[in-house]
Amino acid sequence: MIDSSPIYAIPGTMCDQQLWQFLRPQLEQPLVHIPIPNADSVPGLVRALLAQLPDTPVDLLGFSLGGYLAAALVVAAPDRFARVMVSANSPCALPVDEVKQRRQLLAWVQRQGYGGLSDRKIAQMVAPANLANRAITDCMKAMDQRLGQAVLVSQLSATSDRRDLYKPLAALGAKVTYCYGELDRLVNRDWMAAIARHAPVCELPGAGHMLPLEAPALLAREINHWRIASIAPQT
Repeated sequence: MIDSSPIYAIPGTMCDQQLWQFLRPQLEQPLVHIPIPNADSVPGLVRALLAQLPDTPVDLLGFSLGGYLAAALVVAAPDRFARVMVSANSPCALPVDEVKQRRQLLAWVQRQGYGGLSDRKIAQMVAPANLANRAITDCMKAMDQRLGQAVLVSQLSATSDRRDLYKPLAALGAKVTYCYGELDRLVNRDWMAAIARHAPVCELPGAGHMLPLEAPALLAREINHWRIASIAPQT
């Protein structure tokens, strides 16, 4: 029997429910979009997200920033989740260079305003073979435009300070599954290799960072398998 209970899904930075448009039709269960709330820190975001989610254990999918938040949620309240899938994220501290770039961007936006998602930024997140796919790039720009400057500032300010969640996630074992694109330059491969000793990890061929847009069929296959796979008892 197919489990018809929903998958709760947290998107990435500057993403809204349009992120799931190609993925939703290929899933065997309904997907419930959970917007990233407004908060001033990761712990604040975790508290706000827990308040939005049901009290009974649910299946949780997180993409990119949403993947980090999904990891932080299951670490904070493991009994609230039956299974968690972290996609396109290695839940650890951001590289020093990325934190510096974020601070520079925030300073620029404060002075000059936000001009929207650039083609250069898109090229950092999408596999080269997918850059000419307007369905992907137009979606990314449309989500960014709808959310706007205030959301960008809020999300970058709240989430630049991240702790490495490796130890508590390793202890949770197969309760958490990890999935990332072969060509994703934002995922820490060393971190993934380490967590693979404790939990399922899958790499989707040919995909960059934007898995729900670039590789919806492959991601849906992994999600559908994840939903029916048994979880080994923890020791």
